[in-house]
Amino acid sequence: MEQESQTAEVIGMDAHSRKISLCHMRKEGGKIVRVKTIATTLDALEATYARQMPKGVLTVLEASTNSVSIVRRLGAAGWSAKQLCSDVLSGLSRQDRINDRIDAENLARVYLRYGPELRTVFTPTPSGTDMRETFFAYRDAKKDSTRAANRIWSFCSRHGLDVDRKIGKKRCRDLLAEGKARGWSEPVLRRAAGLVGDWERANAICDERERAIDGEVFRNGMMIRLQQIPGVRSIAAFALFAFIEDIHRFETPKKLVAYIGLNPTVCGSGEKEARRNVSRFGRGDLKAILVEAAQSAMRTDTPLAKWAKHLLAKGKEWNVAIAALARKIAVFCWHILMGHPAPSRERQRATAAKLVRLAHRVKKDTIRSAGFQSVTDFVAATCSTIYSHLPEKANAENCLCQTA
Repeated sequence: MEQESQTAEVIGMDAHSRKISLCHMRKEGGKIVRVKTIATTLDALEATYARQMPKGVLTVLEASTNSVSIVRRLGAAGWSAKQLCSDVLSGLSRQDRINDRIDAENLARVYLRYGPELRTVFTPTPSGTDMRETFFAYRDAKKDSTRAANRIWSFCSRHGLDVDRKIGKKRCRDLLAEGKARGWSEPVLRRAAGLVGDWERANAICDERERAIDGEVFRNGMMIRLQQIPGVRSIAAFALFAFIEDIHRFETPKKLVAYIGLNPTVCGSGEKEARRNVSRFGRGDLKAILVEAAQSAMRTDTPLAKWAKHLLAKGKEWNVAIAALARKIAVFCWHILMGHPAPSRERQRATAAKLVRLAHRVKKDTIRSAGFQSVTDFVAATCSTIYSHLPEKANAENCLCQTA
């Protein structure tokens, strides 16, 4: 028997960049009835609620590009709101009856009937939103840098130059000189100079934003702790912390893995069970970062890498082993963010090397303002905090000093 929500009334919202449809629904005698429908605009949202919506009524809307800002605006004006998963109405809409008013009504009707059972979407805090935007800015800059490098590679290929796809600074500096030596025409040289300039500007922006992220990681102890994991450095640690925020909303590691989208899919019927691929849902940005971390971890001599290589030896495909390793990394992230102590000092030297790189990326004033006199002091103090519950190694301090 269907379990009905205890909510007596709710407002369904279908929001777009300008137009907004609202539907106020209420339970009366076991039936769900429509009270009123309203069409408004995003600019007039608060005024519409103040004039025509009763106080204390919950608003539900599907997660979309502007849903977070709408939830915050309603909260500031005194109305509570929840984001529902974007597929909440899948299978309920008829192909011949699709418009914003009907979608808003269906959202309210579904929530009144199945409220406790529906999946909601986490609304990030203001600080979490700022961190996400910082990450998106870095990601966009990285894309621009990659596109500029690919354009240089394509240009060189057209003009008979054999270059690596990973364009370096020295190769870019030598490109114009080599073009003049080959007798390129003036338009071709101008094109080459423009491509090199685009690449240098994109790289400068990317480096600037990466240093900003390094500064944030340096000031956050939990992001630093995430770098214990093989393959996880400052960018990955920052992204994980920015998108997860409160780890306690994931009761088990499996729920975090499913949120990222690294969980295997289930597809079976009767006695047959199809091959399980990685889920197509979840946060694609986090999934890509953890896959990159797994590929980096595969180049290390760690138990995680050995475990993944053992999967390859058993006949698993490379992508399957990488996805499995990324899933393991997500589980480690859950344990670290939950505050569980480091299991051993096995990765202490590698962690120290990451901390040295991080400290060299931030300004010296930042290091001193944090209470450290040098990079060595920062690395030694941080590793001492992470591994304080474990017995000291005889040469631990020497290893740290050599690394720094």
